[in-house]
Amino acid sequence: MPGLEFPLDEAIRYARSFTQATGVGCSVLDRASVVRYPPPDDYPCRLCRMVSGHALDAATSSHDHWRWVEQAARFGGRYIFLCENAFTHWTSPIVIQGRVTGALVAGPVLTIDDQDFFEQELLPRAASVGSAEAPLRELFNCVPRLEPSRVTALSDLLYALSRTVSDATAVGFDEAEAELQRQSRISEYVQELKQIRLNAGKDPEIPTYPLDKEQALLDHIRMGSIAAAQQTLNELLGHVFFAAGSDLQSIKYRTRELVVLLSRAVLREGADPEEVFGINFRFVDALEHQADINGFAYWMARVTRRFADLVLYMPNMAHSTVMRRAVAYVREHLAAPIRVPDVARHVGLSPTYFSRLFAQEMGVQFVSYVNGLRLDRAKALMRSTDAPITEIASMVGLTDHSYFTKLFRRDTGVTPSVFRATRA
Repeated sequence: MPGLEFPLDEAIRYARSFTQATGVGCSVLDRASVVRYPPPDDYPCRLCRMVSGHALDAATSSHDHWRWVEQAARFGGRYIFLCENAFTHWTSPIVIQGRVTGALVAGPVLTIDDQDFFEQELLPRAASVGSAEAPLRELFNCVPRLEPSRVTALSDLLYALSRTVSDATAVGFDEAEAELQRQSRISEYVQELKQIRLNAGKDPEIPTYPLDKEQALLDHIRMGSIAAAQQTLNELLGHVFFAAGSDLQSIKYRTRELVVLLSRAVLREGADPEEVFGINFRFVDALEHQADINGFAYWMARVTRRFADLVLYMPNMAHSTVMRRAVAYVREHLAAPIRVPDVARHVGLSPTYFSRLFAQEMGVQFVSYVNGLRLDRAKALMRSTDAPITEIASMVGLTDHSYFTKLFRRDTGVTPSVFRATRA
């Protein structure tokens, strides 16, 4: 089978034993990121698939996890990460003849047993895609709750199992481990920063605060891009933790500042002030009581997720469910052609009625709304990447460069190249 280049039966046997011994789900992926074990009905991440409204498909369900497998290969053979729903996972690659040909992925688990996580985090998103509450709650109640220290220990165990399935060429991980042992994406990024500064001949203990990362995080929040926001947050917190070292008070100050910045960003996007301030207070209070880096990372991931959700939340609209589904569709397909009939079909309305309803509820014509989102994403890409402007235009679905420039100038008063030059 394509991508199957390692002893599958052995990998499945270890994955099954891991689950039986620990109570934590364990999946086997091949090189194409296809789930080889367990079957769909037992797939550990089916809760997240239901929350997002996606079907259980062995060929696509773990594509989001493969990038973490690649990171594990880079950083010593193990990797602990938060998925976009704030569940903790860990992974180790299977190496044959010096190549990553598969992986073991464990999780999801919750590293903090938070009682309102289901109602405030998962249920609203699931409701927006029509998923029923009862099966979601049943799956959620089955998610293990573990202390971060136990996750670290289980990550070591999974790494040992992956090494057993791998051939002798996986020994290179042992050398990388000595220098790059990490417990999470946060600590991994801290080590990357040190090496980058050393390679540049700079003092590794005096990092420069990355204002560009902060701006990129705000851009992702404004766009409701949860996965991108989570990745940028991890990198930004890496800088914060690196600079503060073991000074938890300094970390608290900086994370509180980030919460305030995120609050302002979503308020500018029209989020309900009362709800924003309520979330702000609750999360700042939770951050105040954290005693380690894992706790800070977990709660910042949650506040980022909640604020990104607020950008899409429309509580005062008579047809809020339809609008949420329409907006989510637009954001997901922003790089592709977006036609009113396609979106109308997605939400179950006629094109004419949908156009009229959208303008009434959103206060803007559908085409203008889509173009506004595309320009916002283009600006974010100009700030956070070095991609050519023509490529960025295509990435946001505006393949006609002249039209893109015209829209951009109308929105900002300057051309895309001038915008990038003055905001570099």
